[in-house]
Amino acid sequence: MRFLWSLLALLLLAAMWALRDSVVAVPEACEPPPWELLDQARQDAPKAMKVGGSSDGAGSTAEGSARRPTDPTGRADDVAPPTSPDSPASDRPVSDSATTPATPPAMPPGAGTERQPFRVSWDLLGRASGHVRGDGTLDAMPPTLVLLGGTWIELSGYYAPAIIAPSTDELVIMLNRWDGCCIGLPPTPYDSALVKTRVPVDFSLQHQFRFGTIRGRLVLEPFALGGLVLGLYRIEDAELLR
Repeated sequence: MRFLWSLLALLLLAAMWALRDSVVAVPEACEPPPWELLDQARQDAPKAMKVGGSSDGAGSTAEGSARRPTDPTGRADDVAPPTSPDSPASDRPVSDSATTPATPPAMPPGAGTERQPFRVSWDLLGRASGHVRGDGTLDAMPPTLVLLGGTWIELSGYYAPAIIAPSTDELVIMLNRWDGCCIGLPPTPYDSALVKTRVPVDFSLQHQFRFGTIRGRLVLEPFALGGLVLGLYRIEDAELLR
C-alpha cells in the first residue's frame, strides 16, 4: 500500500515538473497586444505630422492655410493678397471708388436763373436739419443745398409780414400756417425763410392766412443766438407771385 502511494506521489511530482517545463519553454509572443499597438500609433501620428509628411494631404493643407490670410469671419478667399509699394500697378487691387466717378448731387427742376429758377420743395430745405451748429457754423451740409446757395429759386408756402405793419418788404414764408401768435405751428429754421421783396407788400386787406409763391435769390446765412439756431435761409430780390 505504501508502495502504491509512493508511486502516485512520484507520478504527481513528475506531472507537475513536466507542466513547469512546458510553461517555461513556451516562447514569448513576437507581437505586442492590440492595445499597445493602438497607443503606439497615437503617439507616432503627431510626430509624423511635425516631420512634414503630406502623403494624406494634411501637410499641404496646413501649409496653405498658413500662407493664406483670413478675415475675422473666416472667409479666406475674400481677402485680397497683400501688395507692396514697389509692386506694379497692374498687380495691385483697384477699389471701386477709384474707378467709379463721383455722382453729382441731384438738383431740383429748373436752371437756377431768374427766368428759369429752381423749383425748390420744403422737403429739400428740411435736409439741413442737424447740419448747423449752435454757434452758427455749417457742418457737412448736403451738397444740393450748398449748390443752391446764390441761385434763383421758387418756393411756395404760407407767408406773413415779418414786422407788424400794413405794408412791408420783409416777409416770412413758411411750410405751415401760423398767425404769428397762437394759431398754427411756429416755423423752424428748416421750414421757413426770411424774404426781402423788391417792392413792399400791402397786408391791410388780406386774410390772416396767406398762401403764395416767392421767386428770388436764395442765400444760406445761419443765424444763431445763445447756442440756438434761429434762422438759415434768406431770399433776396424777391417777388411775390400770387
